[in-house]
Amino acid sequence: MNVVLLIPALFSAWWIYRYGAPSALRNVYIPVLFLFPLYFQFVLKGLPPIDDAQAIMFIFALVILVQYRAELYFSTTDIWVYIFVYCIIVSETLHTDLKTGIYQLVADVGSALLPYICGKLFIEQYGQRTAMVKRICWLLVVVAVGSLYEYRMARNPYHNYLAPFFNGQGTSWILQMRWGRARVAGPYGHAIIAGMMFMTGVLFNLWMLRFHKWERTFKYFPFRWAPKGAIIMFWLLVGTFITQSRGPWLGLAFGFAVSLVGFARNTKRAFIRFVLLAGLVFSIAYPAFNDYTSGTTATAQDINQENAVYRRQLIDNYTPVIQAGGLWGWGSTRFPIVNKQVSIDNEYLFLGVTRGYLGLSIFLLLIADAIFTLVRTGIRFHNREDRLFSFCMVGVLAGLLFAIGTVYLGNQMYEMLFFILGWSQAIGKKRPTSIPSFRQVIA
Repeated sequence: MNVVLLIPALFSAWWIYRYGAPSALRNVYIPVLFLFPLYFQFVLKGLPPIDDAQAIMFIFALVILVQYRAELYFSTTDIWVYIFVYCIIVSETLHTDLKTGIYQLVADVGSALLPYICGKLFIEQYGQRTAMVKRICWLLVVVAVGSLYEYRMARNPYHNYLAPFFNGQGTSWILQMRWGRARVAGPYGHAIIAGMMFMTGVLFNLWMLRFHKWERTFKYFPFRWAPKGAIIMFWLLVGTFITQSRGPWLGLAFGFAVSLVGFARNTKRAFIRFVLLAGLVFSIAYPAFNDYTSGTTATAQDINQENAVYRRQLIDNYTPVIQAGGLWGWGSTRFPIVNKQVSIDNEYLFLGVTRGYLGLSIFLLLIADAIFTLVRTGIRFHNREDRLFSFCMVGVLAGLLFAIGTVYLGNQMYEMLFFILGWSQAIGKKRPTSIPSFRQVIA
């Protein structure tokens, strides 16, 4: 049954042949990425398991090599992405075996490297920015509306109705409750990952609203007074709320504050003020958080404090593991488990454990490089529309950096992060010269 996961890849190949890769990225890859769970995989003995989004990316890899290789251009962020992906095969091979290393490398190429390249090549240069942001926001609205069922009935339809067709895959993603309601995960596996996806849509929609990119009203909606952009923002915020995930909520607040820098007349001065204010807030909040998590799970006053203490204990327990793993880490399949803390709910710790000092350092350098590029280009832009978009992208990355301190980075958000990183490198790039269609290339 899992062979059906290859259908989107075949459809994307037809779409590329008919309409081109930039159109297929927006109309095939993004809908599949946002609407279908990635924990369902195509599994065939002797081959690495892949999900439907990865399968589409491998079609894009072929197209890029055949048709778009002349459009590839270098940026320093490319170096960090390639090293980061390379780390996984070394880490796995050292502590497991070469086969596992190759399988993990294939997964990272499909989920990190290729989304990065596609984001870098097929959006800004083809005038797809507004269309892509619209598509992302609309798909998240669809997920938010559909997730009201999960929030009310405490049943995730993706788990309950699709898993039986995929040999029990995805059953480990159990539904979580908080404050008497289901924490909505939608097709994203975990509520915190869902919260980060909605956070991305909210920050992108800030740019849409500021520059009136949405039509004034819905074409077929009977109430013509309803402002389209505001209603879309409402549903994006509803989606963020029903995940009941505090990490993405705080990440959204932080990302929103960063995005506001782009609204200022003097962007450079506003950014400096933001950095100083953020430093002040951190100096006040960190001691309070340190005191809040200083006890044990047994002495915690409630489940919220217990979760916070658990995450604090992760740092204490797994720091020696990172030190023992050294430069390359332990790999993602056989790392030591400390005090039965199987779930490492902190991406920075997880990277340190699985990819070692090198993988963690390269990841932080990769994000820092992208943020530096966006801030530099954002400050230099005379066009306010481009300037605000650059800082909205910085807000997304800043919000994610905050949120992944409370969860591992996986499923759709992993691919989305690298897609955004690639996109960040292309802001301000000119469209390429005329390129022959794929059918002309292969004729």
